[in-house]
Amino acid sequence: MSKALSTVLKVLLSIGLAAAILYYVFSRIDFDEFLKKAEEVNYFWVILSMIIALFGYMLRAYRWKLQLAPLDFKPTTYRMFLAVMSGYLANLLLPRLGEVTRCGVLLKSDKVPIATSFGTVITERIVDMLMLGLILLFTLAIQSEQLALFFDQTLDTNVNGYRIAGIGASALVIGAWVFFKYIYPSQTKLGEFSRGVIEGLISLRKVEMSKYIISTLLIWIIYFFMSYIVVFALPETAHLSWEVGFSILVAGVIAFVIPVQSGFGTFHALVSTMLVLYSIDETTGLFFATLLHSSQLIAVMIFGLVAGILSIFVKKNEDAG
Repeated sequence: MSKALSTVLKVLLSIGLAAAILYYVFSRIDFDEFLKKAEEVNYFWVILSMIIALFGYMLRAYRWKLQLAPLDFKPTTYRMFLAVMSGYLANLLLPRLGEVTRCGVLLKSDKVPIATSFGTVITERIVDMLMLGLILLFTLAIQSEQLALFFDQTLDTNVNGYRIAGIGASALVIGAWVFFKYIYPSQTKLGEFSRGVIEGLISLRKVEMSKYIISTLLIWIIYFFMSYIVVFALPETAHLSWEVGFSILVAGVIAFVIPVQSGFGTFHALVSTMLVLYSIDETTGLFFATLLHSSQLIAVMIFGLVAGILSIFVKKNEDAG
């Protein structure tokens, strides 16, 4: 099977799965009642959420800049922001295209090798997964009953988790052995690319750690507020406490981890399921999820389009590299 055909099949599978989930969740509600809720929305909170998200994107650009500094690449935060937003926009078109796009934009503007920048992006993903784990533990501590019910309803409890973990760990060990034994030391283009990725991965050792930790914490604080404040946009959800905000955040992030295009369907299903556990009716829960998801997609499209256009005209840093 050709690479192009494999990519097309993956995209079609992702879109098909998203469409199936969307059909399932929307077929269970009264659509007329759903549409009427648009008249009740206080859009001030929705717009504020989008503005807060913009600061989150800026902080992501700044944190990425911190990771590249020890590797002797010093693009401005502005250039990093253009790359980050171009990547987010690309992710709306194809799954995982954003990582390649943002690295490509940085190669064009500041001559940062794609292998190196890609390694820092992987490190960024690992750090964010660790943060998600910490937030999940914190949410379990303050909302244990609702979160337990949520996982009970959304996960297949008949799956043998230990067996899957064992197979995954074995595959990881074998893959790592093959990589470091044969690929990493080779003089091929793949070996050269691999060394660049590893260089990017270990850049975290020399980063300004205090700034990196603070920016990471601020990014996730922003994620919390940009999702939580939207509860005030609807009369039925305005009473929900900040603790519920963490539950919404966990459900939303898990939805985007699942390999479905831009969280379509998964976000709607998981966030609405979470809100039902807090006595929010299904139609309102689904409308809230749709409102939050759509507003953030619109924000990405607006900021991403502007960034993409600006990145075309940005002058190349001739002193880079």
